[in-house]
Amino acid sequence: MSDKDNNIFYHFQNFYPYLNYFNTEPAKCVMCSQPILQSFYSSMHLICYQCLMKYYNQIPQEPIVNHTPPVSTPSKPPAPKIHPPQAFSYPQNLIHSMIFICDFASHFSDLIKVDSFSLEQLYKSLSSIEITELCRELCKNLVLKLAENAFRPDSEFKIIPKYKIFYMGSTLFEILDIRKYLNLVWVNVLGELIKGKCYSEYIKGTPIEKVKKSFSESLILEDFCEFTLEEKVAVVEFLINSFLDSKECREIISEKIEHQVNLTKIRYEKKHRLKQIESELLSSAATNEVLEKEKQELKAEEQKIHEELLNVYYRTLPLGYDVQNNEYYFFKFEADKILVLYPSQNPTTEIGTWYNYKTKESIKILTSELIQQQKKELKLKENINKLINTNSLLDPIETSDYKNTKSENHIGQVDIEEVKEKIMGIEKSFSKYLKSTKKRWDTDPNEKKWKAGMNSTSELKEVCDLLIEFSDKALTPLRSQVMPNQKKNKYRKVILKLWQNCTEACNAWTSYIKTCRSKEELMVGVEVYQQVIDAYISRKKEEFTKHSDECFKCKDGGKLIMCENCPRVAHLKCAGLIKIPKGEWLCEHCK
Repeated sequence: MSDKDNNIFYHFQNFYPYLNYFNTEPAKCVMCSQPILQSFYSSMHLICYQCLMKYYNQIPQEPIVNHTPPVSTPSKPPAPKIHPPQAFSYPQNLIHSMIFICDFASHFSDLIKVDSFSLEQLYKSLSSIEITELCRELCKNLVLKLAENAFRPDSEFKIIPKYKIFYMGSTLFEILDIRKYLNLVWVNVLGELIKGKCYSEYIKGTPIEKVKKSFSESLILEDFCEFTLEEKVAVVEFLINSFLDSKECREIISEKIEHQVNLTKIRYEKKHRLKQIESELLSSAATNEVLEKEKQELKAEEQKIHEELLNVYYRTLPLGYDVQNNEYYFFKFEADKILVLYPSQNPTTEIGTWYNYKTKESIKILTSELIQQQKKELKLKENINKLINTNSLLDPIETSDYKNTKSENHIGQVDIEEVKEKIMGIEKSFSKYLKSTKKRWDTDPNEKKWKAGMNSTSELKEVCDLLIEFSDKALTPLRSQVMPNQKKNKYRKVILKLWQNCTEACNAWTSYIKTCRSKEELMVGVEVYQQVIDAYISRKKEEFTKHSDECFKCKDGGKLIMCENCPRVAHLKCAGLIKIPKGEWLCEHCK
């Protein structure tokens, strides 16, 4: 096919979505009776390129040779012209994906903790040569949700064992909250995610080794900036599709659909009752105030349900269609525009072409040109007018810098003093807990050496070493042992199961601290350890409450004796005792 023919096909494709490939005898134009290309057949009209362009004011209004009315059976005239929309300034091959990303963020904003953003903000962020807040927050929080899904008991997602060093506690004992520390290691998780089958399905053609290298070798996103715009869009789209395929997301969508069905049923009942009232009012000679009041209440309730339905959907639905089956959309993230999708001739291999009406004047012209007699266009016109009347359609919005106010996981730049202060806070709170349970630190003769070292150093490696020293001592504090006929208490070493029975998790955390390369990574490790300590204290308090009022043997109350090493209590008889011992008593679990 020649360039000219391709050009003709382009115009046919845009103006007549119903055109199909059809091999037949050369047909004649219904307007000028001239032969037209045999490759194009319309179930609605047969029209040549010149007549088509003249009709749409694409070529000068010059007389056409042999332009005579058709002699054959009269055909249905072409559809009236609709005020043409404007093209986007973004690359056409990326617009559909960008709209998909923005629409997803708009509907799942609260779930992924990311404020919605406009097409302009997304394009500006992805085009930047630096890492922007929008890119970082969106990717980071998506990986966070993917990781959370990975640790569900019924998870269908697998993480390579090497990366379980960050999640061992969460996976086995639910003592860690990965929200607190995944924010700076999300790139590592992404490095593993993109090795899977889903990656090859969504990022075909991207140099896999390049992406794997840039995402798995460093916590810094410098290499991400070197990606092409298409690669960046593909990575974000891949993450979204991975999340949409997760069990959590499927459950949420199922709940939304169920809620949507219930609301639709209620709305139908309201509308049915409304029709009954209107019929009764028409048949009644006198005005019925009770029915009029009920009618107004039903209208208000029906409108409220309609608005709630719009919020229940997990994606934006079209406002409607014109006679050529072009789809019209109103997106909340582009609240100053009406977007139009011209469908492709090959929907299985191509997406369509996106345009927009971006001024209220052009939108009003559009509504005035929609055909009232066409049911689908009448519905489209009603929906657009509803947007205008409810002030949902805004004036042109000036693009501002993106700021995510919903993020719960942002640490950003960390100062070494902040890390030290966090570690000292953990030491202080844990010392308070030890004192309340008749324990204390197993310190060397120079008991102030550790605190002095922490206060005096600013070196990353030294702080890491001091943190490991602290964690080792926390595992084996001393417990007060009351001895009869002695003035001073004696202490013996006890073992605290801070990591419960998972030494692998403890070793993995220690290895991580030893290999920290930045203050940010160290802060992640400190956050993890904070949660380990908090979870241990919380667990012990629950055990104390559980065992403080009933015998751990017979589960009855009464006069009880408490174990010196744990919160278990028992009757003297159940413990095999005749009377309360003068020294300490240990239950059978602690002996």
